[in-house]
Parts: sequence; structure tokens; C-alpha cells
Amino acid sequence: MTNVLLLDLGDTREEHNEPLGIECIATRLKEDKTNNVCIKWLNTGCILEELELEKYDVIGVSINIGTLRRFSKLKSLIVKNNPKAKVVAGGTIPTFGYFDFLKQYPDVICIKGEGEDAFYELTKLLASTKKWDHNELLKISGLAFSDGNKLTETELKAVSLPSLKKVYRDPQIMKFIFESNGIVRLEGSRGCSWNKCSFCCIGAKYADSNWNGFSIDKIISELVELSEYGFRSPYFTDEDFFGSDYDRAILLANKIIEYKRHGKIHKDMNFFISILANDLKSEQGKKAIIALKEAGLREVFMGIESMCKEQIKRYKKKSSIKTNHDAIQFIHSIGLQLDTGYILFDPKMTFEELEVNVSYINDISLNKLDARSLKRLRLQPLTQITTELAECRESKLDLDNLEYAYKFDDSRVELVYRLYNEWEEVLKDNVWKLQSKSRGENSDWERIRLKNLLGEIREIDFQVLKSIISNVKNELNDRELSNTMNKANNEKNIILISSRS
Repeated sequence: MTNVLLLDLGDTREEHNEPLGIECIATRLKEDKTNNVCIKWLNTGCILEELELEKYDVIGVSINIGTLRRFSKLKSLIVKNNPKAKVVAGGTIPTFGYFDFLKQYPDVICIKGEGEDAFYELTKLLASTKKWDHNELLKISGLAFSDGNKLTETELKAVSLPSLKKVYRDPQIMKFIFESNGIVRLEGSRGCSWNKCSFCCIGAKYADSNWNGFSIDKIISELVELSEYGFRSPYFTDEDFFGSDYDRAILLANKIIEYKRHGKIHKDMNFFISILANDLKSEQGKKAIIALKEAGLREVFMGIESMCKEQIKRYKKKSSIKTNHDAIQFIHSIGLQLDTGYILFDPKMTFEELEVNVSYINDISLNKLDARSLKRLRLQPLTQITTELAECRESKLDLDNLEYAYKFDDSRVELVYRLYNEWEEVLKDNVWKLQSKSRGENSDWERIRLKNLLGEIREIDFQVLKSIISNVKNELNDRELSNTMNKANNEKNIILISSRS
């Protein structure tokens, strides 16, 4: 019997997202009855010192951005209490930063991307050989590990989605999420039908980063289970919900409607998906969105990223300015909530591009949505744009935040970004908390109330940004800008206080 602990290190933003990664791995491991699997999640309040680490042969850890210090503490406890345990690291940091991670933790094995098959093969190898021999590890796909002073990695291999069973969900974790108004999640697909955005990281996450869908029956069975637990607002984790297969989405919508009619899924269950703006260019795509809305779709995420032609080209987006504009208008016209991805600042941005973006943001009222539009490009490892902009990097990889700091080509853009970032940082954590509260298992009334308050904050942010741009462009008095910022922070504080009522 192989005793396995799967541990998710939680989230640093106080947002309780269901730890779907370790649940998927647990599902695969439980198919083999020789595995005794325990899953834990730091967000539930479990304490590292109380994990009884000496009980386990294998300890698998999901390491998210911002949790490297937690892992360091855990690793010290393992060395102290169970030095013979095999430690396997997965999640965001080991997938994209394994080359730096293994320099700090050379005795850990990293799983890159999808972990179901790789983790299962590791436990199978340990059960048969009682050790992890180098030559045997080379036979397992999707690993990175240190062999002396040499980093070794094996090729990614796509997980067969049809072979994956309904996800195992730990009742204690589900109870915690429900009681804390957290977010439950499920997968409808993996990968992306476009798969060419220069900043996107899915090419390093999946062996086959093209779109692949789960069966409708699996999706429905998980919606039924979540409904039975009492959840009403699940989030689909898909990078690209449709995958250009709009007929499949309509079939799924009809199935959800049927299950609601027969009481198998609660009539009030609603859900969140991510789509491409180009999905709404076709009539079939529009029909699919309308069908899903009838089935309970409440909110759509679209990665707009920019409304500037040159930036869209740098980001290698599939959409155009017109496509973005029309998609936003259509989502509003059918009464869906809209969440957008927007990358305002990047190292190559000119001051003129900044002004174009600000003008468009104002014209299409993105500044009034609850989504945070005024952010910068993250240079993350293993992405195309990070390679292309290598000369802009100013430092080594910040492993905990999984990004490189960079300089801007345009000094005026850099000054605008620096001034805005310094101002935003003052209340950023409080705004994050408000954003977290607006997600998950809230009533429709409460969610809309909090989103409206966030929209008011985004509008204040936008007006401050415009003041900074004007100040930099016209070389105005810094004291006047400082007064504007102080007044805006006072207005944000009032909104944040009202959100707690």
C-alpha cells in the first residue's frame, strides 16, 4: 500500500477556489486500490505542523503563485519528520519555473502541466521498486528533476480526456467552500482552438494545446453533484469553452435545461465561462451563447487584451478592434455579465498607443466594468512574448510571482505606469478582497451589488490614469496630480467601507 498526501498550498488573495488540480490527481490515483490517498487544502484552515507528515510515502504539493514561502516551510517539516518521503511538486510554479525551482529544491520531482498520468506512474514505480531510479523516471512523461548538477526533463504527453472519470471531491473541502461562499470549478475542455497568443502559457501546460473537450455526460454528472452539494454558481475553468464547436455547446445547454426540468440540477444553478471574441462573429456562436443563457449562463469572460491595432499584433490575438467591440456590445445586449482580460501596458508600448487605448476604453465603457483593465503585461517563463522581449528584462526570474521585471522603451509610458502603479498599490489589497467577495456562491443581488461597487472603483482608477497621462504629456504641476490622487483614494475608501455592509 502506497500512502499518498496531496496538498494544495492555497491562495494568498483570500479567495477560496476549489483545488481542482489535486482533486483530478486524486481521482486517477483512487482507480488503483493499492493507493491510500489523502487530500488537504491550506485554505480549509489545516496547519502544516499538524499534517502528520510521517504517515506518507509520497507527498504531492500544488504550488501556486505567491506560495513559495509556504512550500519552503513544508519542505523543512518533511526533512525533519519524514526525510524518506518522496516529494512531488506540481501546479503553476513547478510547471513554468521548474528550471529555477529545482536549483533551490534539487531532491524534488516536478510535474509539468497535466498531472494525472505522471503522478499515477510515479506512485506505481515507487510501489514496485521502492525507489525512483533515474532510468525509470525517464520513462514517465511530463517530469523535470535534478540528476546531480544536471537538469533532466521528459517530454509532455497529452492526457486522454475520455479516460478521465468524474472528479473526486472531498466532502470536507466542499463543506468549507460552501460555508465560506467560495468558488467551485469544473472542466468542460482543455486547450484553445486559437492557441497562438504570444503571451499565452498553455503551450507549456499541455502536450496538445489544441482544444479538446470532455464528454457532455461527464460535465452533466459533475453539475449534478455540485447541485446536490448545494452550489449554485460554478465556474468553468476552460481557456476556450466553445473550441469553435458551437453545436456541442447547444447540446450541452439543452441537456442542462432538461436536467433542471426534471429536478436533477437545481433550477437556479448558473455558471461562468470563458470564450473568444471571435466566437460571436458567427450566427451559430451567438445561438450557442443564447442557448447557454437559457440554461443558466450568467457571466462571460473574454480576453480582449487591447483596443490598439499594434498591440493586438504584438499579442498575436485572433480578434480585431471591431470584433472586440461587436462582441462586447452583443454580450451587453443579451443581458449577460461581462468580465474582460485587458493588458494595457507592455514594454514596447508608445505613448500614442496608450492614448488610443484609453480613448477606446472610455468609448466602450470598459472603465465602468468590475474587471481590472488597467494592468501590465506579465513576462512569464515559457511564453513566446517573453522570448521575443528578452532584451527588455531587468532582472532574473521572480520565481514566487513567476515573472520578469522589465523596462519600457518609451520613457513617458514608463513614468505613467510607475505613477499609476504607486498610487494603485495603496489600496490594492483591499480592492482584491472586494473582488474576491464578488465571486463564488453569492446571491445574485449581492454579487451585482459588489460588482457595481467594483465598477465605481474602476472608474475612479480610470480617471486617475487619465490625469497622470495628461500630467506627463503636458508636464503639469505635480502638486495638482498629488491632490487628485489623494481625493481619489478617499473616494475609493468610502466605497470599500460601504462594501462591508
